[in-house]
Amino acid sequence: MKKDAYIGNAKPVFHINPLEKLKKLQKEKIALYERMLKEKDEMMARLEKLIGK
Repeated sequence: MKKDAYIGNAKPVFHINPLEKLKKLQKEKIALYERMLKEKDEMMARLEKLIGK
């Protein structure tokens, strides 16, 4: 009689804290928005300079 080979835990356990993950994603999102606003302001300043305001 042949036995199946042991391949490890059938139900792996992941140690991920969902609240910490959400906090990290929120901080990344805020940083992205801040960079986008900064770029928008820089582009508006260049455009105003080109227009001659």
